[in-house]
Amino acid sequence: MKHKYYIIIVSIALCFAACKKFATEALNDTTTEKVSLKVKVMNDRDNKLEPGVKILISRKISSSSVFQVIDTVRTNAQGEFTYSVPYPNLFKAEVDTAFYKYDSKELLIQNATNGEVILRTKPKFGMSTVDISILDSASSAAIGNFLVNVSYRKIGTGTFIDNGSERTNASGKLLLSLPYPTEVKVKIGNTTDYRADSVSVNLIDENSVSTQLKVSTATLFVFNAADALDKQYVSNTSFSVYVKKPNETTFTLLNNITTDIAGNFSVVVPHPSQVKVEMLNNKYFVNYSAVSDIPTYATVQQKATLNLKSPAFTTPVLTNLQSTELALNNGLSLNGPQDMTTDAKGNLFISDAGNNRIIKVDNTGNATVLAGNGTAGTVDGAGDVAQFNAPYGIRCGTDGSLYVADDTRHVIRKIVISADGKAIVSTIAGIANSSGTTDGAGTVAKFNRPAGLALDKANRYLYVAEWGGNKVRKVDLSTNIVSTVAGSGTSTVLGGTGTAAAFQIPWGVALTDDETSLYVASWNGSSISKINLSNSFVTILRKGATTNFSSPRGIYVAGGKLFIANTGNHTFSVINNEVETNTTFSLLMGATTSGNAIGSATATRFNGPVGIWYDKYAGKFYIADTGNNKIKVISPN
Repeated sequence: MKHKYYIIIVSIALCFAACKKFATEALNDTTTEKVSLKVKVMNDRDNKLEPGVKILISRKISSSSVFQVIDTVRTNAQGEFTYSVPYPNLFKAEVDTAFYKYDSKELLIQNATNGEVILRTKPKFGMSTVDISILDSASSAAIGNFLVNVSYRKIGTGTFIDNGSERTNASGKLLLSLPYPTEVKVKIGNTTDYRADSVSVNLIDENSVSTQLKVSTATLFVFNAADALDKQYVSNTSFSVYVKKPNETTFTLLNNITTDIAGNFSVVVPHPSQVKVEMLNNKYFVNYSAVSDIPTYATVQQKATLNLKSPAFTTPVLTNLQSTELALNNGLSLNGPQDMTTDAKGNLFISDAGNNRIIKVDNTGNATVLAGNGTAGTVDGAGDVAQFNAPYGIRCGTDGSLYVADDTRHVIRKIVISADGKAIVSTIAGIANSSGTTDGAGTVAKFNRPAGLALDKANRYLYVAEWGGNKVRKVDLSTNIVSTVAGSGTSTVLGGTGTAAAFQIPWGVALTDDETSLYVASWNGSSISKINLSNSFVTILRKGATTNFSSPRGIYVAGGKLFIANTGNHTFSVINNEVETNTTFSLLMGATTSGNAIGSATATRFNGPVGIWYDKYAGKFYIADTGNNKIKVISPN
C-alpha cells in the first residue's frame, strides 16, 4: 500500500514539473511566427471607444518574472489598435494613468489564434485629440516610425510638461488624447540625424485639431577630388552619383556631375541613405569608386584622392600623321608661342612669349591665363600680377610645378600651382636684367638668354640651353645651385669634355630615356650634339644642314627617338640613324617652303616651328608654330 502511494506522489510531482516547464516555455519567444493582439479602449461614461489613449504593452519573459513593458501604443481614431506579437507569450495591456483611470488585462497567447482585450477607463479631465502628421518637407510624403517628443502646458502658463517620446505609425500619423485647454508642442525627437524643428497647436475644447510637422529628409553631399601625386584639385572631371536607401538592395543612379575648377561638386541626397561616387574609364586616372553613409541632415563631405594611370602611348605612332590647330576659347590668342608642356592630367601649358604670359589649356579644352599680366617684366607673385619677358622653354615637374626660361630677363622662374589651380611665380635662379654665365646658388648665378629646358624624372636637375652664352647649364632644384655642364662660351660647334666643347646658339635640350645623356640642338650651327652626363663629354652627331635638318631649335625624346623642329626649313623630323658626325633624319611632316596649312603630313605647312612636346597619355605631338602664332597638334589618323 505504501508503495502504491509513493508511485502516486511521484507521478503528481512529475506532472507538476512538466506543467511548470510548459508554462516557462510559453512565456518565452520560442517562435518567429506572430499573431495579432487587438486592444480596444472603452470610455466607461458613455460606452464609446476612446481615441488617442496611451496603452502600455508588457509581457513576461519567464513564469517567475514580472511583466516588462515592451512598447507604448496609442489607440487610433476608432479607439483601438492592432499589435503584432510572437507566441506563445503572456501579454498585458494597461492604460497609462497620466490622464485616464487605470485598467489592465492579461492574455496568454499559445497558438496562431489572434487575441483581443477590451480596457475600460474614464478620463480624469476634459479631453481632446490632436492629430499629428509627420511629412517630408521636399515630397510631402508621410514618414512612418518617426520619433517625436510631445510636451504641453496650460494656455497662458510658462512651463511645458514633457509627455515623453513616441513614434508615428506606418502612415506617418500620431493621435494623442490630451486635456484642454492646453498648448501642445511636437518636436523632432532625433536631432542627431535630423534638423531640430517643432510645431505648436492649441486644444481649446473637446473638438479635435490637426497639425503637421514637415521634416527635412535631404542632405547636402559635397565631393572633392584631388590628384594623389601633386595634390591639385581634379577639375572638369565627370563622376556618377548613385543612391541607396536603407530598405533598398541596389544603388540607383542619381546624376552624372562634373567637378568645378576647385575639384568640387555638390548634390542634395536623401538621408538616411548611402551614396556611391564612381569614375570609370577616365583617360588619366585609375577607376574610382567609394561609398559614403548619409546618416544625418548635416552636410556630408567626401574627399577623393585619385591615382594616375600609366601613360598609354609611350611610343609615338608615326604613320598616317595628321595635323590640326589647337583652338583657344575665351577670346585668347597666341603671339610667338615658343614651347609647351603637359602635366599628367592632360593640362597643356604654353609659353606665349610675345604676350609675356603662360597659357593653360585644360584637358577639356578650356583656355585661361595661368600667369603673367601681359606687361614685360620680372615681377614675382600671384599669377595675375606676375610678369614675364619673352618666356621660352617650359617644363612641368611630377609635383605639378612649372619651370620657365625667362629669356630676355636672363632668369629661371618657377610656377607653383595651388590645389585650386592658382599660380604663384618666383625666381629661382639668375639675376633679372643682368646677363652672364656665373655659376652659383640661385639668384647669385647669372644666365645669358636661357631658352630650352629639360627636366629629369626625379625633378632633381633642370638642364638649360643658354643660347646667349653658348653653354648648357644645370640647376640643382634641391638647392637652386647653378653649374655649367658643357660649353666654352665660344659660338662654334666642337666636341670635347665640358668647357672644352662648344655650341653655336644652343636652343633645345632633351634627355635620353635612360637620362644618361643630353641632346643639344645648336640653332645657328645646324648641329645636334650629345653630352654624356657621367663625364660631360660632348659628341657631335651632325654638323651642317640637310634636306630634313636645318637650324633646329626644339627637340624632344619619346620612345627612344629624337624629334626635331627644324626652324630653318619649316619641317618636323626624327633621327633616322644616329652615328657620330653623320646622323641622318627622316621627314615626318611639312616642307621646306613656309606656310600655314593643316591636314596630311605632306599637306601640313609650318612657319619657323620651335618647341615640341609629346603627350604620352593622348598619343599626340604639340608643335609651337611660332611664325604662324599657332600650336599645331599632330597625331596618327
